[in-house]
Amino acid sequence: MNILYLITRAEQGGAQTKVLALAKHGLAQGHRVRIGIGESGWLSDQAIAAGVPTVVFRHLKRTWSPFSIRPFLQELRAELERQPADILHMHSSNTLFATRLRNCMGNDRPKAIATVCGLSLMHPGWTGSRIKKFVFNAITKRMWARCDHVIFVCEWDRQFALSKKYATEENSSVVYNGLPAEMPYLAQRDAKEKLNLLSADSDFVVGTVARLDYQKDIDLFIDMADTLRAERMRFRVVGAGPDHERLTKKIRQLGLSDRVEIIDRARDAFRLMTGFDVFVLTSRYEGFPWTLLEAAQARVPIVSMAVAGCPEIITDGETGRLVHDRAPQSLAKAVRAVRDNPEQSAAAAERARAAVRQKFSQTVLLNGTYSIYKQLLPDG
Repeated sequence: MNILYLITRAEQGGAQTKVLALAKHGLAQGHRVRIGIGESGWLSDQAIAAGVPTVVFRHLKRTWSPFSIRPFLQELRAELERQPADILHMHSSNTLFATRLRNCMGNDRPKAIATVCGLSLMHPGWTGSRIKKFVFNAITKRMWARCDHVIFVCEWDRQFALSKKYATEENSSVVYNGLPAEMPYLAQRDAKEKLNLLSADSDFVVGTVARLDYQKDIDLFIDMADTLRAERMRFRVVGAGPDHERLTKKIRQLGLSDRVEIIDRARDAFRLMTGFDVFVLTSRYEGFPWTLLEAAQARVPIVSMAVAGCPEIITDGETGRLVHDRAPQSLAKAVRAVRDNPEQSAAAAERARAAVRQKFSQTVLLNGTYSIYKQLLPDG
């Protein structure tokens, strides 16, 4: 098979990590594989180091401006004329515009597959311009219809799309995100040092890893910390994003600067999870969050909002604790329960790790994706 992966951004993230793993697997299986990206960065560096050819499409941008779409399609046409593809696998919403070109290529056109990493503006938890949401949904629905197959990362997303007639039973499936068997977590003491926690070694550490933006709702995490200010706890937010300055100001205004700290780290943030006593996910909406898998793999007890695909990872009371009420008091209650039941929490964390290794491994992800390729190309 000749496979071209398309993705907009090159920064390290879940989608980029997945594309890299898929490309490396294809190369190892003897397929011709390359990655098309909208910029140079972490992904292109890692791909080149692994021997995976990369192509930078200068006009593949995180924008739906027609002034970028047409030049991108011209670049893509030139690349496909230079080296045709059997599979065109798209991993970000802007890459879906490739279906406009692909459907004009006649009998030699590649099979088009879209991986939906999250519903984005489609998700009922997204709030913003109704006009923007309507346009996004209409265009995305049309482009998904042009695909030969749509892969969702969780059953919740797929069922939502089916209910809205954005996809069909026949042309869609679920392939869960998956982690390698071994992850380069830091030793606990090293993680605590990076988290500025060595001076508070006896305190219970409540942490999260997230992009600092509306979706991840770090305000709820901070409000939870405020609720727990009388407890012997420390709170750490590891991540970067547009809300950094505002959230830092909020922490200061609440008088929590001695308890709550934002660790500005975008790359390999998961490595610090071993410094947490509990991982808390506060997102307003999600697809199938990598951070829950990473926390489980690190044997860190988990408290998560019960949004979208999260209950497909965490079984409440069995492999972690799910919170349905978006109130800081509810999260605080779950965090206290983890702290006050250490043996039970440790056992749940072990079961969560076992579930990740069995159901959400990188091997399952790779085999599931390539089996779809083979179904679309039985002679490939």
